Amino acid sequence: MDYSAALVPLITLIIAQALVLDLARFRYSRKKLLLIFISIFVIQVAISSAVLVFFGIAMYARWYVLIMVVPFYATFIYTSKRRDTRGMFTIVTTIFISFFISIPAMWFARFYGKGYGYYNLARLVLFVFIILTIHKVFRKYYLIAQDEITKGWGIFSILPLVGSAVLYASFMRFGRKGGFTDVLLVSTVTVVMMATVYGVIFYVFQQIHEKYRVLEQQRTLTMQNKAQMEQHILFKEASETSNRRWHDLRHNTQTIIELLESGDTDTALGYLRDQMGMIAVTKVEYCQHSAVNSVLCMWAERSRAEGIMLSVEANVPQKLAIEPVELSSLFANAIENAYFACMELPKEVTRYITVEAHYNGKRLAIGITNTCKADMGFEGGMPISTKEGGGIGTRSMVYTIKRFFGAYTFSAEDGLFFSRFVLNV
Repeated sequence: MDYSAALVPLITLIIAQALVLDLARFRYSRKKLLLIFISIFVIQVAISSAVLVFFGIAMYARWYVLIMVVPFYATFIYTSKRRDTRGMFTIVTTIFISFFISIPAMWFARFYGKGYGYYNLARLVLFVFIILTIHKVFRKYYLIAQDEITKGWGIFSILPLVGSAVLYASFMRFGRKGGFTDVLLVSTVTVVMMATVYGVIFYVFQQIHEKYRVLEQQRTLTMQNKAQMEQHILFKEASETSNRRWHDLRHNTQTIIELLESGDTDTALGYLRDQMGMIAVTKVEYCQHSAVNSVLCMWAERSRAEGIMLSVEANVPQKLAIEPVELSSLFANAIENAYFACMELPKEVTRYITVEAHYNGKRLAIGITNTCKADMGFEGGMPISTKEGGGIGTRSMVYTIKRFFGAYTFSAEDGLFFSRFVLNV
C-alpha cells in the first residue's frame, strides 16, 4: 500500500486554504481565523486520509465532494466577510485551481515516476509557482474588482463550476475504469479553455477598473480645482482688503492723530475698533501637505463664517504614496459632510468640527468628529444622506480608502458623528 497517498488530502487542503486566505476578505481576526482553519484542517485530513488509505483512490474520488469540498466551503462561508456570490466565485475558483494543479502533476507522475510521492511533489512545486503568481500579479486587481463590482458574480461562477464538474467527472472516470490517458486529455483541454476564459474575465475587470478610476479621478480633480478656486478668491479678497488698508494707512493715521490732539478720544477709539473689526483672511499652516492644507484653510474660513468652531491637529507630510488630488479630495469630502451636518443644527447650539491626522511612516490615520442631529441613519455601515443625490462624497471616500487597502468606520453617538480612516500610504 502506498502510504504517501495520505498526503494527497493534506496537500489539497493546504492549496485550498492558502488560495482562499490570499483572495478573500474575512470578518474575524487573524488569530481566530487561523484557529478555525487549523481545526477544520486537522479534521478533514484525518477523515480523508483514512478513506484514501483504507478504501483506495476510487472511493476517495467518489466521496471527495462530501469529505473535502462541502466542509471547506461551509468553513469559508462561516468566516467570509462577503457572504454573497462574490464568495461563491472565490470558492469555485479555488476548487478549479486545485484541479488545475492536479492535471500536470498527474502527467508528471505518469511518465516520470510511480505512486503518490511523485504526484504530491509535482503538486507542491506547481502550487508554489501559482500562489506566487496570483499574489504578485492578480490578487490586487481581484480584490479591487470585488470591491467595485458587487453584482453578477453568480453568473461568473458558472464557468469555473462547470470546469470543475468536468474535471471531477474525469477523476471519477479514472477511478472506476482506469482510462488514464483519455482522462488527462479531456482534463487538459478543459483547463486550457478555462484558463483562457479567466484571462478574458481578468482583462474585462481591469478595463472596468481603469475606466472607473479615470472617472473618479476626473471628479476629484474637479472638486479640488473648485476648492482651490474658492481658496484663491478668499485670498484675493483678503489681499485687496489689505492693499486698501495700507493705501489708506497714512490718511487713517493722520485722522486718528487729529482726533486725539483735539481731545476727541471716544471718536478715535471707535475708529480704531472699527479698523480692528475688519475681516482679515490669513493662510494658516495646518500641515506640510500643500493640497491638504489648502482644503483645511478653506473649510476653516467657511466654518468661522457660519459660527462653527473648527480645530485641526494634522501631521500630513508632503510626500505620500497617494496623489495629492485624491488625498485632498478625501479630506474635502469628509469635512464637507461634517460642515453640512453642523449646518442642519440650530445656530444657538454649539457646533464644532475636529480634524485629526497622524502619519507613522506607513499609515495615515484620519479622524473627524462633528456635532450632528441625534437621529442619524445608517445602512450597511454607511451614513444615509438627506440631501438629494447625496452620498457621492462618502462613496468617493470609501473608494479611495479601499484602493489603498485601508479601513474606515462611520458612527454616531450622543449627537456626535465620528469618521475614522486609515490608509496604507
